[in-house]
Amino acid sequence: MQGRIEQRWGAGALVLTLLAGTIACTSPEPNVPGETWARRDSVELGLDPRRLEELATALGGHGMVVVDGQSVKEWGAPSRRFDVFSVAKPVFATLLFFAVQEGRVSGTHAPVSDFGWDLREEDRGMTLAQLASMTSGYARPEPPGAAFAYNDYAVQLYQKTLFDRLYAEDPASVANAPSRLGALQLRDGLEFDDDRRRLLLTLRDKARIALFWLNRGRWGERQLLPQRYFDEAMRPHVPADLPHTDPASTDDYLGVGSFGGDSDHYTTDGPGIYGYGWWFNTTGRDHPDRRTWPDAPADMIVAKGVRGSMVALFPSQNALLVTARSDWGTLAAGDSESIMNRRLSLAAAAVTREEPSASSAGVELSGELRRWHRVTLTFEGPEASEEGDPNPFLDYRLDVTFRQRDRSVVVPGFFAADGDAANSGATEGNRWRVHFLPDAQEAWSWRASFRRGPRVALADDPLAGSPVGFDGAEGRFRVQPSDKTGRDHRARGLLQYVGQRYLRFAGTGEWFLKGGANSPENLLAFADFDGTPPTHRYEPHVADFREGDPTWKGARGRGLLGALRYLAGKGMNAVYFLSMNVGGDGDDVWPWTRRDETSRFDTSKLDQWEIVFSHMDRLGLLLHVVTQETENDQLLDAGELGPMRRLYYRELVARYAHHPALVWNLGEENTNTDDQRRDFAAHLRALDPYDHPITLHTHPKKLNAVYTPLLGNAHFEGASLQTQRARRDTRRWIERSAQAGRPWVVTLDEIGPAEEGAPPDGEERHAVLRRKYLWPSLMEGGAGVEWYFGYGFPHDDLNLENWRSRDRLWDQTRHALAFFVEYLPFSEFEPCSERLSGAPGQCFGEPGVAFAVYLPDGGEARLDLGEDGGEWTVHWYDPRRGGELREGSVTRVRGRAPQVLGLPPESPDADWVALLRPARRD
Repeated sequence: MQGRIEQRWGAGALVLTLLAGTIACTSPEPNVPGETWARRDSVELGLDPRRLEELATALGGHGMVVVDGQSVKEWGAPSRRFDVFSVAKPVFATLLFFAVQEGRVSGTHAPVSDFGWDLREEDRGMTLAQLASMTSGYARPEPPGAAFAYNDYAVQLYQKTLFDRLYAEDPASVANAPSRLGALQLRDGLEFDDDRRRLLLTLRDKARIALFWLNRGRWGERQLLPQRYFDEAMRPHVPADLPHTDPASTDDYLGVGSFGGDSDHYTTDGPGIYGYGWWFNTTGRDHPDRRTWPDAPADMIVAKGVRGSMVALFPSQNALLVTARSDWGTLAAGDSESIMNRRLSLAAAAVTREEPSASSAGVELSGELRRWHRVTLTFEGPEASEEGDPNPFLDYRLDVTFRQRDRSVVVPGFFAADGDAANSGATEGNRWRVHFLPDAQEAWSWRASFRRGPRVALADDPLAGSPVGFDGAEGRFRVQPSDKTGRDHRARGLLQYVGQRYLRFAGTGEWFLKGGANSPENLLAFADFDGTPPTHRYEPHVADFREGDPTWKGARGRGLLGALRYLAGKGMNAVYFLSMNVGGDGDDVWPWTRRDETSRFDTSKLDQWEIVFSHMDRLGLLLHVVTQETENDQLLDAGELGPMRRLYYRELVARYAHHPALVWNLGEENTNTDDQRRDFAAHLRALDPYDHPITLHTHPKKLNAVYTPLLGNAHFEGASLQTQRARRDTRRWIERSAQAGRPWVVTLDEIGPAEEGAPPDGEERHAVLRRKYLWPSLMEGGAGVEWYFGYGFPHDDLNLENWRSRDRLWDQTRHALAFFVEYLPFSEFEPCSERLSGAPGQCFGEPGVAFAVYLPDGGEARLDLGEDGGEWTVHWYDPRRGGELREGSVTRVRGRAPQVLGLPPESPDADWVALLRPARRD
């Protein structure tokens, strides 16, 4: 059995999370209790206290309602311990997830037979996931996965496997450990009362565990368990067409006993609506046309035990309910007249807040009103025109202040013509707009400042100019949790610089490693954009477009939208592009109405860019916005931070800063002065309400001259390296920036071509890019790479129409990122090549945790495992083809002296990666 440091979810399918992050101190964490639950007046949260009282009266017994991580209603005795009955099942699942994370088991789909149980032949395929979802077949006549049976003998086998085999510890010690559920600051702790391990909990601690699930593994600022575990578990795991078990007698041939009931009891419902101890409000085998509880929210999730023990999660309302000895009636799936349906409908109404309101006439509030999703305010104001006077970009200034509790965020706005310029092509109108990215799922209020006066958009004084139109308009709205999962950036949240060499996503706590395209750098020179030279059409990618993807003006955009979908499908997560290249390579991208008119912006073109950028959010592609290039970095204000550059930055920030994953690059191969670069970064930081990372790209011969003056600068987060010495320069700027007190995120950008005359997607070129740039940089702590395609080939940089021309390059990049994400806690690792001898290569690791060794030319290397010595397993990873870890000529090493790693399973002269882990993890 093979463990991992960063475990896969299950044995069946690779979980490849190439984007990752944890929240920074500037963003609020999901509310969680400290030592005691914070209590909040329900009226302050927009709730009706009469409904809460009605709910408590109807249910009776004991209960607690939590909204936004705060207690809003309690009745009975929340501090009294009760047997939770079947609500224990999600708790067992939580502890299983911790076992996966700790490397005690390879995944939730690990075979039960791996843990020493003498299963019958027909049961040897039984998995932990099947035990957790009532489809194991244990003590029933069917083989695993063949039938549903609500089976307490299987639950007993499940918990005995968990506590006696995976942890081999007392259940209370396992559960209450500070690194597990103890991290939730349980007031009373988990108690197990007899040999059956019946679980006793107080409601106030049951609510903490329920909140942990509602927050999908996050507790305050810490992502205790990966969000993907919960994304996978919080859906039905019993197929809707699975039959119910045959009514045969129980055969507990292992003698484990029952957790509390029979091997087929409580309900025949389950197919289509059950999994990991939770019941889901969707259609099932026995009620294909009705949800489980027809009058309750579709995203509601329930864990139910006998004697009124219940947990109900309401994700859309960021709310939960826990009860004991309350009146819920029976499950009665699909029955709208059932007591449970009525009670859950009442509970949903009790935690539903008042409808959002724009509050001022002539203001439209739009968007999904969810955390990390774009929220838009559109105002009716004075008529204006792109070419008219007053200049709507320069002589008006819209700022909206958004407030949440005791903090405020000022977001710049922009002229939006008729409000639908992307489709209408309008150049005039009376719509003015603000895009906002809410980082907290609570109530927000807002107030607009709208001023007019000569060049007021450039003024720092909030009272500059005169109030006009809708100045002073205000309103409020409430933000719910994001409903997105997977690669979608709205599931992950804001990508932030957090004072380390990797960026992290605020919503999930995952770290980010970049892999993507640097070509074509004139990506936005697309024929379907208004007012744009038709350099690109991306016709080969029209076939990659999917119905349901956004378009404009009917069916425009399919080529570019399909191209981006292809790139994301190859596992890439970043795209580099110029927002302006006037006078430079291509000379075909600008945001203005005319190439040489830098104070008037093309509203329809920029709205069409927004459609594409939002598509990139959904696909999980970072926006690497390069604001100028070497040929034009003196174009605006002769290179100074003057009025036209300030206006350019303001428009970019106003229109696009709400995108969660975005990096501002001050310029490609930049030639501005040190003072100018510092001024640019400080001004962008002041404008950007979300503090997106700011970086700079420069020529390889100027790295020292350009980057040294920026070391330690509070408004600068990274080096965008163009270099032929990837290993040396990556390490150099990581170390120098750390010594200066502000570690940089160091990436390789505009990398390639490698071998002149070699086919663009040939192995000769791949070998150089892989061995010289990709792996050497990552092994030194680099944060990723974007590939540049040079000149003289079909589909070179400026003429690239088909990203499929480098299809295998994307594969090899994905393989590298997959290795780091799947097998290493890479954010904790350091280069350790001084430990390596024999064959040339690089080491990246942490003593006692793991070591990765990259051998670009193969061979047999030796590795010093440190003073602790110990026994380590050796596995090999193929950077050319990816795939599973494999064994080579040496499978284990032991001792303090440098250990021979042996040879890989094949092609010993090719590049390989050896992964060493302590043997106890296997």
